[in-house]
Amino acid sequence: MRKFKIIFFTGILGLIVSCQTYKIIYVPTDGVTAKKGFSSILKENQLFLVFAKSYGRSKVKVVENDKIIFDSLMPAPRKNTAQAFKVNINSVITISFDDIKKTLTILPEQMEKYKFIYIEKKKKKVSVEFINGTKIFDDKPDLD
Repeated sequence: MRKFKIIFFTGILGLIVSCQTYKIIYVPTDGVTAKKGFSSILKENQLFLVFAKSYGRSKVKVVENDKIIFDSLMPAPRKNTAQAFKVNINSVITISFDDIKKTLTILPEQMEKYKFIYIEKKKKKVSVEFINGTKIFDDKPDLD
């Protein structure tokens, strides 16, 4: 009976972890700085919020400190980037997808060491990567 309980609760825990909608990744910043070309585009307190890949028929809403900065279908990607925004690192950013019930909230303390946040959606799973450099994506199309 004890073995059954252990297997049962391990299975439930695995199910909960696999059902997470958002996967947050922080790339270490040790000695890594944004490329020089971007320093002239961004102010000291800004970073790029980059939506990578196609989002299919999913409507996306991006809010920066209660101000809507995007509320539409994502455009077709150009070179694997669908849309990019400059946002203030002292802002609270909320992102919602019409086909996902949970809203993603990004707080200032999460952004303070980074110059890029990459958001990639595959079906109903979203990967959010905080990084200080540009990112290369695979060329495989996302079929929603």
